[in-house]
Amino acid sequence: MAFGDDFYRIGTWREYVMEVPWPRGSDFQLEPARTALIVVDMTLSRCDKDAPSGVSHSLHKAGGKAADYYLDTQSKVIPVIRELANACRERGVLVVYLTLGPYFPDAGELPFFMRSMNQGSAAGGHHFEVIPELRPQEGDLVIHKLTASGFIGTNLDGILRNLGIDTVILTGAATHACVESTARTAADFGYRIVLVEDGCVTQSPLWHDMTMMNCVHFNWGKVLQGTQVIDELSASPRDSPLR
Repeated sequence: MAFGDDFYRIGTWREYVMEVPWPRGSDFQLEPARTALIVVDMTLSRCDKDAPSGVSHSLHKAGGKAADYYLDTQSKVIPVIRELANACRERGVLVVYLTLGPYFPDAGELPFFMRSMNQGSAAGGHHFEVIPELRPQEGDLVIHKLTASGFIGTNLDGILRNLGIDTVILTGAATHACVESTARTAADFGYRIVLVEDGCVTQSPLWHDMTMMNCVHFNWGKVLQGTQVIDELSASPRDSPLR
């Protein structure tokens, strides 16, 4: 691939990243008992344009290409996550939902970069509530966070380690922000990562592709489609001694 003005085309991230010399050894088989599905921030504040504040609300109000892309992609991502969550439950894979948002109206408890994005937004319920299409089921875990990564300032790491989980499947919003931040922290903590390419949403296809590239380039794990994840889990024997 020539490095000219048009050296990168949306959707060609696999072709691009393979041209960068780097050791890659993250080919592993998913094992249900050692795996958790993490659904990042698929809440009313991130996904409902009629919520009092939040990402979808702001994008819908502003309009434009970013809004159109986000809302259109979101409508395609939700069924992928729902099917994947159901398949995980059937295979004994822990399903974890992360939510994000302030408890207080001034968002004073959030770190600086999050506070500036949330000041003036309504606090409370819509930040904590997962959208109805993906409503948590009995046996699922819901963890609220105050920053981008689901592993910072929460008990997620301790819970997963106690359950013998060393692999996380990541879906949700936004690909380049809270999903990637959670993936980076998980990789630093020693977890194997699976990013679900058609199970994440953000405001730009370029931002989305960059996160997929980072996962492969930095050897966090691998990138799969939702159906590929289900196929891998189905091919692995179910053994869930701790749940």
